[in-house]
Amino acid sequence: MILEKAKEYALNNLVDDETVAILLVGAWARGEGTDVNDIDVVVIKQYQLVGISHIEFPGDGFTLDCWIHDKDAMIYELSVEPIDANALTTLSLTLRFLKDAIVWFEKNPFVDELKQRAIEWKWNPELTKLLEFDAPEPESSWAKNAYHENLKFLELAKKRLLEGQPVTHRRKDYPELNQDYDEETAKKLMDMTKAAYNNLGIERDWPEFKDAEKALNHGNWKNTVASLKDVLRFILRYELPSVPDQLLDPKIWHNAEQVHLSEETLTALKIAYEY
Repeated sequence: MILEKAKEYALNNLVDDETVAILLVGAWARGEGTDVNDIDVVVIKQYQLVGISHIEFPGDGFTLDCWIHDKDAMIYELSVEPIDANALTTLSLTLRFLKDAIVWFEKNPFVDELKQRAIEWKWNPELTKLLEFDAPEPESSWAKNAYHENLKFLELAKKRLLEGQPVTHRRKDYPELNQDYDEETAKKLMDMTKAAYNNLGIERDWPEFKDAEKALNHGNWKNTVASLKDVLRFILRYELPSVPDQLLDPKIWHNAEQVHLSEETLTALKIAYEY
């Protein structure tokens, strides 16, 4: 069975002196995994330089999509209220994977306590204030449409928070926001977004690109475009001379129309948002 092979690979290759736990998370942990899904795992380290890092490990007939967390940073994150929208979405991702996590390896028992805290988690309703921004409306059609989609995204995020649900920054997690697109538009947007990304010379892979490629390969044009819109928001953060501190701040669209963007990025934005 694929999960047994993946677990054996993880235990043989991902456990070192700093590893305190390995968790199966995501679709496979929820019993929903298929050959469409990579096998998502969280490796918790006793110490690492950054709170979260990402790497993929190809196995025999599967890919381990591995997120590496620092133990103390994770425990601290669960003990304090988020101070801004970025912290809110990061904490939400942690809560989301902990709820369904299956322990593959644990040096000393501590994961069950974290899982229980995630299951019982209640948001302070006042945290909706973290999802409120004062941003000017752009003038160009693509930027104006992107801006208003951003506002809808924030309203849906507030609703999720008040319902006690995780609040993520990924569009594919908000299906009610995403509209239908045809195959031609999805493929054209993929090509142009890749060109814009390659122009920046970024060496690391982005999970949002991978999500878009999976959706494209399975004919899901709506999710293809949704994930590529996430990619374009990240690309803007590389191209603009200054960007809002908060990832979900709609001010980025006003800033974007004020500067000279690369031809590839501007074309991709128009494909995505001129409708």
